[in-house]
Amino acid sequence: MRLAACVLAFVAACAALATGRLDGAGGGDHAWLAVEQEWREDGSYQLYHVAVDAPEGSLSRVMSLPDGPLAMVVEGERLVMIFPAQSLPDGGSVRRVRSVSVGARGAGDVYRYRPAGRGRAEAALTGSGVLIGAAATPEGVTVLLRPTSERGVGRLLVLVGGEWVERALPVGLDPEEAWSLSAAPGGAVLVSESASWVWDSPGGWRTVALGDTEGAEVIAAGGQLVAARWDAGQGLALTLLQSGRAFSLAEIAGVPERHAAVGLGETVVAYWFDAEEPLRLRSAGVSAITGDALYEGFVGPPGPLNKQDVQFIALVAGSVLLIVILFLLRPEGDLQREPELPEGTALAEPMARFLAALFDALPAAAVSSLVWDVPLWAALSPGLAIEESAGLNPIFLTAAVYFAHSTLGDWLGGRTLGKRLTGCRTVDSSGRPGLRLKQAAVRNLFKAVFPPLTMLLLLDPWRRHPADQVSGTLVVSRAAAEPPEDE
Repeated sequence: MRLAACVLAFVAACAALATGRLDGAGGGDHAWLAVEQEWREDGSYQLYHVAVDAPEGSLSRVMSLPDGPLAMVVEGERLVMIFPAQSLPDGGSVRRVRSVSVGARGAGDVYRYRPAGRGRAEAALTGSGVLIGAAATPEGVTVLLRPTSERGVGRLLVLVGGEWVERALPVGLDPEEAWSLSAAPGGAVLVSESASWVWDSPGGWRTVALGDTEGAEVIAAGGQLVAARWDAGQGLALTLLQSGRAFSLAEIAGVPERHAAVGLGETVVAYWFDAEEPLRLRSAGVSAITGDALYEGFVGPPGPLNKQDVQFIALVAGSVLLIVILFLLRPEGDLQREPELPEGTALAEPMARFLAALFDALPAAAVSSLVWDVPLWAALSPGLAIEESAGLNPIFLTAAVYFAHSTLGDWLGGRTLGKRLTGCRTVDSSGRPGLRLKQAAVRNLFKAVFPPLTMLLLLDPWRRHPADQVSGTLVVSRAAAEPPEDE
């Protein structure tokens, strides 16, 4: 069912895409794309979303829009869309404002969105003027209005507490120059022909030197400001803006004039319609830090399985295969031979063995937790680990440390840290003194790769789980002293 749903989503996404206007907005871990469907009579739009941890070149369909947004602002996990002005009976105008937020993650890398299938109505933006730009400042979503696109005293409005509040423009802003307002790392950047200002702290605007931004779109990605400038000959040229200087970052060839470029994590992503297959979108990602090309290709929906799902399935499949191989290689006589208890010992109690395994696993998980910077329990449970950005890597490291410690402990003296604390010892079931390195390695490989198998010791009269049976081992403890016989 899961695979079928993703196939249907892919078909629907491909059918919905047609050459038309592209509008995008990004910031932090999320980016959004509004795609015009020119083939539809109503000229509606589709809204798509992508997260920084989604598969490269993927887009998730969010909802249909009756018309294209005039501006899109990303504020954390929320997208705010401002739509074109509509005339009012009294001669004024109003712009509808809608928002949508990223909710919990569902199957694969597909997120749920709130509210589902529609945007949440925010306070409408009233008043006349041209919308010059919009961005998220520390106070909230901010828009810049002017009487005309090139001249006139502007108004800066911030959406605070459900209403639009006017704020002061930067000191020294010339009303006769052209302006632009766009996203900056942690705030907004306002650029005029002669100066630039950044609002990324509660203190308000501060002057910055950006370098040449004429004819370019300013994009925030990876804590950097990148100018994206389109040229008919070379496609999309990306320039890094630092300390008043511009440094060539990268070029994305083949990008047409009709495109959208957004920041997503540390990547600048460009979207455009393919020239040979105009019903399909292409995307290309470039590192905003190094300028390296990361990927390019057709856009599709996230697959039915994400990277963590594949890792988990591979872990389970590999464990089952390992069990089958080791059982097949084990001589049949060894499995049927009656175990021998060393003199003065008894079979270890199941509770003592479980506690020993826990005491051995906790230090391994602590090492993995420090290395991968995840909670301790995420280094022990695959179900919790897949919710972390490191995926199953902490589980693999925990298993490796556990295997190394337990193998050496069993081989050198029959005791790991946990067994010493609980008074247990691993011995050869045939009565030979000590364990061979191969025995210890096979036994603990089983336990490290597939720990649930150890529960099967409860079903064996000699309290052996499959790892004990395959390696020819027993876990014993000191036998209780027998009471003296009455004379």
